[in-house]
Amino acid sequence: MYRIHSTASPPASFPVAATQCLRRAARRFGALLTWFWIVGPVLAATDGKFDSVVLISIDGLRADVVNVATTPYLAGLKRRAWWVSNARSVSPPLTVPAHASMLTGLQPREHRVLWNSPRAGAYGGESVFSVVRDAGLATAAFIAKPKLRFLAHPDRVDYVNRHAPNDTGIVALQTIVADVQREWPRRPYAFTFVHVAEPDLSGHRSGWMSLDYLVTVKRVDMALAELLAVFETTATNRKVALIVTADHGGEGFRHHSNRVPVREVPWLLLAPGMGCGEIKEAVRLHDTAPTALALLGLEFIGAISGTPIAPLRGTDGPPLSAVSRRQISDNCR
Repeated sequence: MYRIHSTASPPASFPVAATQCLRRAARRFGALLTWFWIVGPVLAATDGKFDSVVLISIDGLRADVVNVATTPYLAGLKRRAWWVSNARSVSPPLTVPAHASMLTGLQPREHRVLWNSPRAGAYGGESVFSVVRDAGLATAAFIAKPKLRFLAHPDRVDYVNRHAPNDTGIVALQTIVADVQREWPRRPYAFTFVHVAEPDLSGHRSGWMSLDYLVTVKRVDMALAELLAVFETTATNRKVALIVTADHGGEGFRHHSNRVPVREVPWLLLAPGMGCGEIKEAVRLHDTAPTALALLGLEFIGAISGTPIAPLRGTDGPPLSAVSRRQISDNCR
């Protein structure tokens, strides 16, 4: 069983107060992890397409920060998921262009969303939202940064959370979690986009890989367990797949370069019954959209640059016959 060792010594640079805070959090988190690992596998195994796909984007999460020490829950999920530790972000590695690629399967020069500030209107091109809605299915978006609402066209998204009532309009992590806990079980959303802003905010405020950043990432990791608990409660009635990734990393106080700490992001697919393991082929951020649609049995009508990840194409990993999927599922719990 995967455990958090709350007595492990943190880096020497951690202040005593921060150390005590992390240890208390680890004890609380350990109880939640025990439920996941002992009571049963997260989500429901499947021999076919999924009823729901949830895409969680953790803004500013560097690839090299995903490890047992800093993100114990996310690192533990890798044991039951398809994953690549260094997926490639887009150029420029900015929040709005990157998420546009994540949701459209296109590179920035193709979708032409090149700005990184709030803009009136909404994206009118084809996206995961539009394909899912055209198939008669429901969609939802839980967005932390107001500028990303441009990608959630009101005619294509059935539910979008509200702005935060402050000057920035940024929705806090626990508000996002609470909104998902309240809204997601109410309706069978086929595609759900969840955006979390805190690591990026911390990186700009204190620097990527600073104490503030690492503590923030650990807090987001704990919230990820809370989010998956929501999806687990409906797993007996809906087959749910989960994708976790990020738009970009960061270095110093910025993320404008194409250096490795900025351009490499984590990417993970938890699709029970579909296998698990490290993906050997390169994964690019704009591969996320066609992967999400493939899990739902859908595809883009227009041409795109992205492709479903190799395990879904049958070119990497185990075959996807019904018998194989059941065997794989047993090995990936």
